[in-house]
Amino acid sequence: MLLSRSVETIERMAHEVAPDVDVWKITRRVLTRLAGDQFGCHGALAYLAREATHWPRLPTLIAKRAGAGQQN
Repeated sequence: MLLSRSVETIERMAHEVAPDVDVWKITRRVLTRLAGDQFGCHGALAYLAREATHWPRLPTLIAKRAGAGQQN
């Protein structure tokens, strides 16, 4: 609900500044680009690159978890 109010406010302000601008046309382009960055191949590769820095510790973490599970 808060997001829809923000969108309405932005749209109203945009029409006051430039009534001939199609806000939804601009919004669609921006959202398409953001969605592609977040959920597309480029976004997935960027996420993997960030997370890969933690992978060298992964075997140690698994061993610690397995050892903790056996002690209980």
